Amino acid sequence: MASAAGAFAGTFPNLQPGIVSAITCFLSLFTGLYGSSAQELADAVSANVPWLSAANPMWEIAHSFYSLLYYDSLWPFATSCLVLSAMAAAFLVVAALRMRRQRYEHL
Repeated sequence: MASAAGAFAGTFPNLQPGIVSAITCFLSLFTGLYGSSAQELADAVSANVPWLSAANPMWEIAHSFYSLLYYDSLWPFATSCLVLSAMAAAFLVVAALRMRRQRYEHL
């Protein structure tokens, strides 16, 4: 999924590496990985707007690891893997469509 997202980001010729890092850090904020206040924010978003959490690729990656660690069944892990696969496919399709229309002068 990360490679597909990188391919999508690579289709923007003027995208600076700092912007990609900022987007990654912003999305990671909603996974609860930055301490107790970030965990409270992630829990609040997950409780009030669960579809927004599920649409966050960073949350899905963290959730897949947590589902391996905390659940007795593999079904939550398999669900996270299916969602991540769907996100990867969506990123690849959009990246392929954008690459087809790109001019390669910037390479």
